[in-house]
This record gives sequence, structure tokens and C-alpha cells, in this order.
Amino acid sequence: MEISESANLWRSIWINRLCGLVLVMALCPVAAVVDAQEKAKKLPPPSKPFDLNTATYDQFHSLPGVGPVTAQRILDYRKKSGPFLRVEDLLAVRGISAGRLDKIRQYVMVKPVAAAVAPAKTPATTSPGKASSPAKKTTPVKDPGGSASLAWIH
Repeated sequence: MEISESANLWRSIWINRLCGLVLVMALCPVAAVVDAQEKAKKLPPPSKPFDLNTATYDQFHSLPGVGPVTAQRILDYRKKSGPFLRVEDLLAVRGISAGRLDKIRQYVMVKPVAAAVAPAKTPATTSPGKASSPAKKTTPVKDPGGSASLAWIH
């Protein structure tokens, strides 16, 4: 009798462990969904417009109709293509339609890029030790030489 009681005890332990494992596996997707819902909670719309070229993920995500995927796409597009020159450039981002752009236009802006770029140095501002380079370099015309090139001088 001792062997069957021991076998029943081990069977009971394994059944309990298996039930626990099944319970954990059943709850994991629920936890993932809850976590995703918390991350997807919308932030309030911005109180004042922000610059598309300096905005963060959270700022893009706070825009009406822009979720986490679209916010990341905007950042990826800006990194790949360079700064936005105008608000309408957002239409090139996958997920931004004309209707969505109309909803978010009041919350975004683009500061002029020219204002952010430093003016080019002029010859008057170069340091005294350095010679200024000519504005345009030309390639000298090569003379083939010989009597044929002097024939027109006669």
C-alpha cells in the first residue's frame, strides 16, 4: 500500500504543477494586453503647437489620431529623410492622411530651417593668417602645344 500512496502523492504534485503552469500561461496574454492598453493610453493634446523637427515620441503620440506606431513612423521618417520643411511633409509618412493632417495641423508647426543654419563665412570674416579661396574654381584650358597651336598667330 505504501507504493500506491507514494504514487498518488507524486501524481497529485505533478497535477498541481501542471494546473499552475496552465494558469500562468493563460494569464500571460492578459497581462500583455493590459500592458499594451496602458502604453496606448492617450496623452492630452498639446496646449501649444510644437516643432516637428524637435518633437519627441510622447509629443507625437499626444496628437489626435496618432497612436504609438504612427508616432514612431514620424520619428523614423525624420531620421531617414531629414528635417521637415513644412507641415504638409507629414503626408509622406505612412499612416498620415489628409484628414488626419487636418486634425493635427493646429498642434504642430515647422520652424524655418534657414534660421537654424549659421550664415556662411564671407572673405571679410576669414582669419588674417589664411588666404581666402576664390568663389568659383575653373579648370585651365590645356594647350596641346606644337606648331599647330601657333598656326593662327601668323
